[in-house]
Amino acid sequence: MKSSPIPAPGTQASLLSATSRIFNEGPENNELPGRAMASSWHYRSVNLDRAGIKIFGRYAESASDTVVAHYVKDIVKTGIPLTGLQDESFERCARIFDRHENERSERAVFDFFSTNLFPAWRDKSELDSDGLIRVTDRPIASRFVPGNTSDTHRVTPPVPELLYGYKIDLENNASRKFTESEVTEYNIADLIPVLFPFLVVDTHKSLWAAENLVAGGTAACLGIIGKLNSYIDKCNKTIPDEKDKIDRVDNVVCALAIDFNMARMFAAWVDNRGSRVEYKIQAVEEFVLSRPAELKTLYERVSHMVDWALGPRRVAIDKALDAIEAEKSRLQKKANEAANR
Repeated sequence: MKSSPIPAPGTQASLLSATSRIFNEGPENNELPGRAMASSWHYRSVNLDRAGIKIFGRYAESASDTVVAHYVKDIVKTGIPLTGLQDESFERCARIFDRHENERSERAVFDFFSTNLFPAWRDKSELDSDGLIRVTDRPIASRFVPGNTSDTHRVTPPVPELLYGYKIDLENNASRKFTESEVTEYNIADLIPVLFPFLVVDTHKSLWAAENLVAGGTAACLGIIGKLNSYIDKCNKTIPDEKDKIDRVDNVVCALAIDFNMARMFAAWVDNRGSRVEYKIQAVEEFVLSRPAELKTLYERVSHMVDWALGPRRVAIDKALDAIEAEKSRLQKKANEAANR
């Protein structure tokens, strides 16, 4: 696995150019109805709650379970900085944010981050070889959104500004190639296939609204691994030997909510212990955008998320999919033998 797969920020000139757009754009375009809905004061306590989606602060008592804590520790990786990052780029960027505090535009802030902190990749060849995909403003398929989609107080249809997952065309990749049926089952996005997404990013002028937006998106993403685990449970019922049982995949998704001043990182997981399924999303860390050191740390966190997705997460998913296919083949062979007797 490659280290630090996300490149360092662009040249000083490109960084300044991208940053200057934050303060030179005109008024915001009219907000999409769903995004406006997420700004409502009762959206979290009514819409999200009805769908079983819960947002918790960083120090909430209902902290993440030990499995989630393990992944958060792996992603944060305190004391393991990336190499090759240009401190002066982060300092210059932070100064511009600080100097123009009251002149930012929502879309331009997103454009800046998508170009500099969440770049697509160093180049297309590396993106292809790693088998990851990043899509912008792609609706998430409604079948994965929790709750009643016809309810007046439904979860707003998620359209993450950035969504990271696995791509399907992995001809030259060391990872296994997804089958056609797997693409159908586990694709979350409309138009462009994104399988098993692991990072949702949304910006909004209100951090409250941005958190509400990523909450809906992460809950839908959790549903993908939840579907895989359901297949695993079904297969395990037909596997006679305990040692051959298929391991479930830990269901954890990351998210970043960003306003004009701060980015907040979340970890999300599914809690099945109560009378109904709950999708829990908890703040893990905050970053003030006008502070160079915190911008740099945020950049490192995103890279560590990608390392995690390319490494242990992808290995677990591939292993589970292979085992499911093997069990299907075993059952089919058994059925054929019985029919030929």
